[in-house]
Amino acid sequence: MGTGLQCNHGIFISKFLQPNREFLGQVSRAVDIICSFMKENCFRNSSTKVLKVVKGGSSAKGTALRGRSDADLVVFLSCFCGFADQGTNRAEIIAEIRAQLEACRREKQFDVKFEISKWENPRVLSFTLTSKTLDHSVDFDVLPAFNALGQLSSGTKPDTQVYIDLINSYNNGGEFSSCFTELQRDFVISRPTKLKSLIRLVKHWYKQVKPSRQPLHSSGVGNCGPTKMSVLPKATHVTNNRIRIHTLALGLQILCSFQPASLPTIQTNSWTS
Repeated sequence: MGTGLQCNHGIFISKFLQPNREFLGQVSRAVDIICSFMKENCFRNSSTKVLKVVKGGSSAKGTALRGRSDADLVVFLSCFCGFADQGTNRAEIIAEIRAQLEACRREKQFDVKFEISKWENPRVLSFTLTSKTLDHSVDFDVLPAFNALGQLSSGTKPDTQVYIDLINSYNNGGEFSSCFTELQRDFVISRPTKLKSLIRLVKHWYKQVKPSRQPLHSSGVGNCGPTKMSVLPKATHVTNNRIRIHTLALGLQILCSFQPASLPTIQTNSWTS
């Protein structure tokens, strides 16, 4: 019975939640456009150099939902010598990137529509890209960041001093999370497909339940808002070279408590093996 239910959920996720090749190709082409722009157009007459552009967010981690054409790009810049520099100077950098995007728009290389930030010192530049080479528009978040990790080789750990500097620079939670995009991406990519499927299911559930403004708590599972829900599936450990996901049962119990009609019936014993 458990195997049948697991298969049923796999079909639902594959058919309705997992992006198809056309979607992935669309996002990939859009990312190529903006990456080329960053490397070739930005800061050409400046001492500031683009060190690297890293794709982040759900599309990079393999947890994107079908129908959401969006991408996160983290731009690592030479002008940031530390976390404090990023916090102090990012607004100026974002303004420069926006000015260069507007110049490209005037030259009709592509079209962009910007989202107005409500923050005086925004962390991100948000815009929608349209181009003759794209079938649909793609939403972008571009985040300037300090290259804290340097050229980190796959499988190696950052120097301890990186975390000491981060703690000493701490101001607001998550302020410098973009600096660690590569670690976040590689961690999720290396997890089992079952975990990524659950992350997609949680995202879909939250999209369905959010408009109804239902309270995100239930007897027996405690108060568990969307922020906590998003990290539940990511708690894992390795035993005898096998990854065992502890939170699948709890996560699916919470989903059951607030289950929209669009989700198939969930029974937690089908996902805990």
